[in-house]
Amino acid sequence: MGCFVKLSSVAVAACAAFSTLAAAAVPAQAQTQTWTVTAGVCGDWSGTWAMQHVGSGHWIGTEVSTVKSNHCSSTRIGTQLTATVDFGTYSNSTWTATDTNTANGSHCTYKGTVNGHNSATGTYTCGVNGVLSKITIVSPVAFFN
Repeated sequence: MGCFVKLSSVAVAACAAFSTLAAAAVPAQAQTQTWTVTAGVCGDWSGTWAMQHVGSGHWIGTEVSTVKSNHCSSTRIGTQLTATVDFGTYSNSTWTATDTNTANGSHCTYKGTVNGHNSATGTYTCGVNGVLSKITIVSPVAFFN
């Protein structure tokens, strides 16, 4: 972006100020944080949520989870699920999340408690008649930033 004005000390100062403001208006790109997730009635699912901080206590990202055992699940070991996750924290140390675009057509709703700056536990259900399951999330950064 350039300033085309008749050169004077006032015009040069105005052009420099405008250029600085225009550059400051460009938002910084959010960094992706990888959260480790264990889920399922017996913890049969394990995976990651690649999350970006998009506002105060608000994160969005992509989930990739894989069945690691069949303790309580009849789902074949190695089955993988991908989803888009919308996660929010609240001032009373609670959190909620939703899978908003799962690859297999189901949608899950989550809720729980933040147990420290970077650890959260809770429960979730998927679909209309979903079984109540457990989830544990560990983040390399604080949820409340």
